[in-house]
Amino acid sequence: MARKAQPMAADREARLFTAAAEEFLRFGFETASLNRIIAAAEIPKSSFYHYFTDKQELHDRMMTALLSAVEDFVQPPQLDALDRESYWPAIATLLGDVTRMAQERPVTVELARLFHALPDGVDSSVDELRRSARAWSDAALRRGAELGAVRTDLQRELLADIVFSVLLTLDRWALRTGAAAKAEPEMQLALRSLRRFVEGD
Repeated sequence: MARKAQPMAADREARLFTAAAEEFLRFGFETASLNRIIAAAEIPKSSFYHYFTDKQELHDRMMTALLSAVEDFVQPPQLDALDRESYWPAIATLLGDVTRMAQERPVTVELARLFHALPDGVDSSVDELRRSARAWSDAALRRGAELGAVRTDLQRELLADIVFSVLLTLDRWALRTGAAAKAEPEMQLALRSLRRFVEGD
């Protein structure tokens, strides 16, 4: 009979997920050491096995928890419901929610690190997140073009590639700085510049 998932104290869970993400990034899932993860998280081995059966369950529950935390903070707007006036404010709100998530739930930063660092095909959850993020970005640009809020003088695929690449670059930069509050002015300036480019003014 499968062990029923047990809740873990938030601070211990955050330490464990951070340690696990770092181990998976450094060594890959197959060669990652559960003993190193447990030691880095400063959690007794007996306590670990009270909550998890093995490394696979730790990985799966970590990814589920991180993705759930993202969904709690980030609610993409319904694109079909937007008009020209509401389009850009809705996009700004979405980007603000992402920044707030990183500040209020720092453990979600581990998901961003996995998102950027893991090669394609290594982790199906990360692969699906990448596909979903790109699909939504492309759909948002299509809707913006329909509303006259996004330029149409560039090929759609080229514009989509540029926008998604810039957003990924900004996210990686924010991860490297490790100081969201200090990075905020530069981030906002970059996003304003990106918006001007996308609008085609």
